[in-house]
Amino acid sequence: MNEAEGRLDFDPKRDSAIVIGAPGWHPGVLGIVASRFCKKHHRPTLVIGFDENGMGKGSGRSIDGLSMVEALGRCSHLLERFGGHEMAAGVTMRQERFEEFQQAFRHTARELLADDDLIPRVKLDAELSLEAVDFDFLLLHESGGVRWFNKERFELLLDWLSRVAPFAVTGMPQPQAALAGSGALLLDSAEAAGYRLDHLLKVLEKP
Repeated sequence: MNEAEGRLDFDPKRDSAIVIGAPGWHPGVLGIVASRFCKKHHRPTLVIGFDENGMGKGSGRSIDGLSMVEALGRCSHLLERFGGHEMAAGVTMRQERFEEFQQAFRHTARELLADDDLIPRVKLDAELSLEAVDFDFLLLHESGGVRWFNKERFELLLDWLSRVAPFAVTGMPQPQAALAGSGALLLDSAEAAGYRLDHLLKVLEKP
């Protein structure tokens, strides 16, 4: 991931897509890197690793507004093969065609994406008030207006929520909700470790 970040030449005002590649990148991590870049920069992303024979395998992730398979179809003359669906795809290509493909895919993304598509948005399934959320199950004790929660119970709640997984962008997206008008702040237990509070999560409520 760090090496890929170092090679990344991305300008949000210029680029509607990210296409990055290098020799020696293991195929098993390409999808992870593509997903992280796509989420971080909110751009369709392709990450390609080339072997010693100059053959590359890559993984792509997309955003709403651009079908990855449609975009790759417009650049298919530069690929050996490709496949996938709207939000994710895999490609095989020769290294000598990488730069031409990079420019072609970026150009295609500019044609398919509207300016509004490039603005990250959070789609909420619900808006909750802090008062509407029942924290009694998690409460360990309360002092000075600060509630301390038991980490094991919190993880049990997360485990229960995870039972409806796996989530996907298409079909079954992960539910998201916002606590409206609150100053809720979750501190990871690691941040409290130096205070013998490694088994707790602290939640600061609004005044």
